Amino acid sequence: MFRVATKYSNAQQFLYGFKSDPVFSWAKSALIGETSFPFHIFKLVGGGELKINYYIEFWKYLINNFSTLPISSNILNLLNVKYTIDGGNTESILFHNGSKKLIVTENNKCLPRVFVVGKASILSSKKDIFSKLFNENFEPSREIIIEAQENDIDKPSSEEINYKIKNLEYTSNKITIDIELNNNGFLVLGDTYYPGWKAYIGGKETKIYKTNYIMRSIFIKKGVHKVEFIYNPSSFKIGYITTLSTVFVLIVLGILKYYKYMQNKKRLKSPPTLSIMYK
Repeated sequence: MFRVATKYSNAQQFLYGFKSDPVFSWAKSALIGETSFPFHIFKLVGGGELKINYYIEFWKYLINNFSTLPISSNILNLLNVKYTIDGGNTESILFHNGSKKLIVTENNKCLPRVFVVGKASILSSKKDIFSKLFNENFEPSREIIIEAQENDIDKPSSEEINYKIKNLEYTSNKITIDIELNNNGFLVLGDTYYPGWKAYIGGKETKIYKTNYIMRSIFIKKGVHKVEFIYNPSSFKIGYITTLSTVFVLIVLGILKYYKYMQNKKRLKSPPTLSIMYK
């Protein structure tokens, strides 16, 4: 799984350089359309989904400074950007659209979608986080930045961690990771920190930390673990209960209305009663 950094117009222009219809159709789906998820190819800015404020702030900052960030920059590595579609000269050209005005460039230094680090800095303000995060000396493969007011977060005992991800299952609302590691550390998931997600280690819920301003991480102890990220927002439960309650009320009202209708119908069909008065 990886991300592609491109502008919509650049990707469109690039596609018209393909001579093969099957390649054109695949690239259109993977790089431009909203069907990239089955290919496990993700766009740097996301698709058409709703974006939260801190993600927009991060993205605006990145856009304003994108021209000064080389393809091998730490921030693109952190964002799991393996390919870019853009113009300009580079040494890592994979292929181009014939005119070489638009080229696909590969970044071999990008971090995987899931990785583990042994060092964490605790910061609370956006200014401090951006200052450290976008610094050229920041090494995202070795350190993360956790946004928190308190400083009582568990810390790894060593910055050197060896780990192995044995299995990774990725769907839209559940991510399962089987991992083995020799030291305590922070497991980082390169997805947006978003309300409604819960994390479990061996079936037991654990805290998700807002990491590197837009990502998520959890503290994990050494050993063999099964980690699950599950999207289970409380708003969905409330909406589900509200919907069921509404349906139940409507059914009851419908039954009462039908009962009243049948009673009136029965009354109208009954023969009139003749009353005789005696003097």
